[in-house]
Amino acid sequence: MLIATYDDSVIMSNDISIYISLVLLAAVVFVGAERAFSPSFQACLSQSVASGEWIGATVNGYVYCSGNFITENKDAITAFADLVAAVFTISLWAATNRQELFTKEALISNNCAFVFVHNFAQFWKHDEKVGHYNWRLRPILRNSGNTPTKNMTIFVECEIRNTPIPPGYPFTPDPQNTVAGMLPPNLDLTGGVVPRTPGAAITPQDIIDAQSSRKFIYLWGVIRYSDVFPRTRPHITRYCYLITTTGDPLKFVPNTPGQPPTPGTLAVQMIHHSENNCIDEGCR
Repeated sequence: MLIATYDDSVIMSNDISIYISLVLLAAVVFVGAERAFSPSFQACLSQSVASGEWIGATVNGYVYCSGNFITENKDAITAFADLVAAVFTISLWAATNRQELFTKEALISNNCAFVFVHNFAQFWKHDEKVGHYNWRLRPILRNSGNTPTKNMTIFVECEIRNTPIPPGYPFTPDPQNTVAGMLPPNLDLTGGVVPRTPGAAITPQDIIDAQSSRKFIYLWGVIRYSDVFPRTRPHITRYCYLITTTGDPLKFVPNTPGQPPTPGTLAVQMIHHSENNCIDEGCR
């Protein structure tokens, strides 16, 4: 899961920069206004500069003339100050709301439910007629988030095909085989068993044919759920795996220690298919 983080110091630094810029803008506007639009200020400043012999007198004259300018234009300056204060207040309000939004998004992102297929479980049953074992599979779903799911639905399918799944395959869930559930935080849950009963299970011959690429065994599904936070978008997880094996299924004996080529062992793996592996926005 991607974790959203926000640097409060960066946000605060940006807001302070905005405030300083507003103050400097107000100062520039004030100085520009008194120099460009006030003949009395210009006359006062010219007289002060002409009579002064050192820089301190000039500075004092500028302060004196600015005071006269403020007195003469106090109504306009008050209105301008009110405008600056209003802009400052709006900026502060916007910055506060933005900070609250960032905090909320970080809280949701760091704690919302996140469901994906962690692995799959194997179930085998002895076929007394032939003396071999047949297989069924169950996906293992994991919620790595800190909150439970809401309104979760699960669909899983196993397809034993003579050809690979073609590009653009629809992967459409069957509503009649879609089940509801709930997955608590930081826990695993097994999905439905496939191939479904009373249909045929995966046979040793299916596995042998898959090992020689005459058949292809896929485990795929769709998980939809919401999180506990209000006004958030529903989530979706799609997955599709090609099931591969190593070992001889005709000699398989459950719980035999070791790995192939040890007799009696069979290793089962899953490989991501090129499509139907996505979460949330990637699926939309």
